Amino acid sequence: MPAVSRRSRDELIIGNGLRVDARFAYLLKSVMELGSLNAAARRVGVPYASAWEWISKAESFLGRRLMERQRGGEGGGGARLTGDGVALLRELEAIMGGGADLAVSGSNDEAVPRLLGLLELSSSSEWVGSLNGLSKVLMMEVDVAGIHLMGGNEEAIDELGLSKELRLVKGYRRSIGLVIRSELTLKQVVEGLREGRLRLKMRNLGSGTRMLIDKFLADNGLDPAEVASPPSVARTHVEVAKAVARGEADVGVAIEYAASLLGLQFIRLAVEDFDFVYLRGNNRPAIRKFESLLESDVAKSMISRMKGYIV
Repeated sequence: MPAVSRRSRDELIIGNGLRVDARFAYLLKSVMELGSLNAAARRVGVPYASAWEWISKAESFLGRRLMERQRGGEGGGGARLTGDGVALLRELEAIMGGGADLAVSGSNDEAVPRLLGLLELSSSSEWVGSLNGLSKVLMMEVDVAGIHLMGGNEEAIDELGLSKELRLVKGYRRSIGLVIRSELTLKQVVEGLREGRLRLKMRNLGSGTRMLIDKFLADNGLDPAEVASPPSVARTHVEVAKAVARGEADVGVAIEYAASLLGLQFIRLAVEDFDFVYLRGNNRPAIRKFESLLESDVAKSMISRMKGYIV
């Protein structure tokens, strides 16, 4: 695979002349995660024709297949990255993530990558869950953590005794609930889980969504060990939606936006606050820029167009 270099914050050079921007890497990543070029284009926010043109142009320049179509199966097939496509994505991510001006961790969220794309600085992100994100901020491993915690984010930080160490910046709200393939009522989903006809895709421990799942199961008298779809847990909302769309599980808990990407049915359980925290002593300019971005009309307009998001 040809070497990748950075021409500017937004522009990368592949080999000896192919210019792409960060959206191209996000498109490849989205194809890998969603298994569909159409869904990936919607996620990145570009027309399907443009997404197809970007990949075709790169394949022509490199002389290698980056993506292949998959036909048939539940959902009518889709697309997947080839080995060369995955290799190129890893090189692009390594270049973009190196020496980031702003490191973000915490709960998985679909708006965060778009927000970071609007910043005029380099950034990196990782999804480790709200509680683990808080830990990484406290240990100064990252600058900012995105969180959504049961009972309210400010209240949770107070209960943890961290209000003097952490500053909370209000973000936005998002709709979260059950994602399913067919139209069912909440009562039918609960009955299906109780009777063993439906399987639930579980989320990772330490995530705010896992806390919501545990509460949902407890409120309905369901045992997690009896309803979970083995063997692995999902770490992102898209992973949950993808597992349901592929028939690996029948039910999942994810944000409404992830369900819409893959054409799934959605039953709202809550509208939650998604906020950001950082150390009070961290005065890096990158954090100031991120705060300003959250308050900007550009960011609010972008987020409000994402299904299930509220600003």
